[in-house]
Amino acid sequence: MINQTKTTVIFACPQCNLAHEVTQTHSHTKKAGGFDCADCGAAVHFWYGCFDYSDWRAVNMNSMTFTHPNALGDPNQPR
Repeated sequence: MINQTKTTVIFACPQCNLAHEVTQTHSHTKKAGGFDCADCGAAVHFWYGCFDYSDWRAVNMNSMTFTHPNALGDPNQPR
């Protein structure tokens, strides 16, 4: 058996900001796949390459963790 490093990665849904925790592993062959948001069904992440992702699940996180940069408005505009 080959010793394989597993890394936990967090992706946020681009529609509703729900966080999803996945396990990332290195693959010696190219892999393709993707997963959708557990809440709203939007595409969260698709891949093709030397990494593979598995065991994805929605996780609760602080609401400020995944605030979209534009949510605070245009940084070039006076407040």
